[in-house]
Amino acid sequence: MPGQPRDADSLEPGAAPDPDLFVASLDHLVPHVDSLGLNAEELADVLEMWGQPRPDGIEAIVRAMELVGQRLNRSRLSLHSQDYCLTLTDGDPLVERRALLYGALVAATHARRGGFPAASDLRRTHGGLRGGPDNSAHERV
Repeated sequence: MPGQPRDADSLEPGAAPDPDLFVASLDHLVPHVDSLGLNAEELADVLEMWGQPRPDGIEAIVRAMELVGQRLNRSRLSLHSQDYCLTLTDGDPLVERRALLYGALVAATHARRGGFPAASDLRRTHGGLRGGPDNSAHERV
């Protein structure tokens, strides 16, 4: 509806077995989404295809993400590895935090159930969570 905010769209390749094809497709796909999510290997593939070195260390990773964001003209990028998830955004960090927590809740519930969850499944998983020092895991679902 005109005048109403629309949902944000995010591109999350998931797996890119052919790095050349993946990087070439970014120029065609990214203009149609608000956000891009990459894993650490995909980020390195993009940089190599652009003639940039693979990032080594968190400071180099942040600089690399900034470069990707500028080159692809995206204001939100997310990078995930086995150890962390890092998001660069010009949006509200509290909204981003809630979105990441909700995504983690969906992933945990999917793992618990072995399939995609319904809202009642999310509430059940959420009820069993223990929050950190600020009780962050116990936000209302």
